[in-house]
Amino acid sequence: GIILLPMYNVLLLALKSWEFSETKTEISQNARIGLERMSMELRQTKTVYAGTDATEFNFWIDENRNFSDYLNPAVPEDLEEHIIYQWSGTPGTPLNRTKGTGSTEAVAEYVQDFTIEYRDEYGDILVIPLSAQERASIRLIVIDLTLNYDEIGRAHV
Repeated sequence: GIILLPMYNVLLLALKSWEFSETKTEISQNARIGLERMSMELRQTKTVYAGTDATEFNFWIDENRNFSDYLNPAVPEDLEEHIIYQWSGTPGTPLNRTKGTGSTEAVAEYVQDFTIEYRDEYGDILVIPLSAQERASIRLIVIDLTLNYDEIGRAHV
């Protein structure tokens, strides 16, 4: 009995350590997949519609290749090419993605912070909300995503 108690404590500590590593890996992997998806869609962006603040990214991709110059609400196919990434601003809530008139899905869980920064050709930060002229001058989009899992520790990605 005296020998089993220390062995049990060692095994319990090892299990907790393994669970923490697994969770941190899962959170990092999910964030990586979400950012890769966002990056892929950004490369297809036809028009950027900046959100009302730095926690929303709103854009249109010409997925159906109808080569329209703008998002036309009268064309149902164009509406399905409208994508919004949005975070509530509340730590611990997910980063959500909505495509067209479809449902919203979480692309990253346990978000601590999510900000988007738009820059022009000179690297200057454009202040949100953006005018049509400023949207046309976007050359770089900087996305900052920080994740947090409070129950067993903290993981930044």
